[in-house]
Amino acid sequence: MIEDEGAQQVVAFYDAILESRGIRLAPDSMILDYGCGSGRHTYEYLDAGYCNAFGYDLQNYVALRAPKDRERFRFDPIPGNAGGYPRMSEVPWPADTFHFIFATSVFEHVADQELAYAEIHRVLKPGGAFLNIFPSKWRPIEVAALSPALRSPGHSRPEPGDAHGR
Repeated sequence: MIEDEGAQQVVAFYDAILESRGIRLAPDSMILDYGCGSGRHTYEYLDAGYCNAFGYDLQNYVALRAPKDRERFRFDPIPGNAGGYPRMSEVPWPADTFHFIFATSVFEHVADQELAYAEIHRVLKPGGAFLNIFPSKWRPIEVAALSPALRSPGHSRPEPGDAHGR
């Protein structure tokens, strides 16, 4: 996966959002990058001095900087169907683990959102914060050919000019 590492710097932005709500993360706060993809945002938190930043995704898409970094990333314990999109089962951490969980442009790809939100609630510490960022309608179109929403039964891609196809 090729990504522009400078395209989205999340730590300062997310810290500002949290601080506007009276929440301040400590350097040792437990942080989960839900739907971590390549791991770039997890690494951004580590680079910013947050020593307990971790990433979770359905499959391993992570570009490790070093082999020892593997312990920072976990993936769904149930593999997906061969050639199919993986199905989430559970986030592989104990309940009440994280002070802060964020999902950056993830939930538009999640097939079972009820399960995903339940799992986030389970692993979030009481009083913890969850920040879910969706792409805006003004963002350039993201390639989502493998998005479950586009492949779900009874769900079709909108035609140009439809109310949803703008």
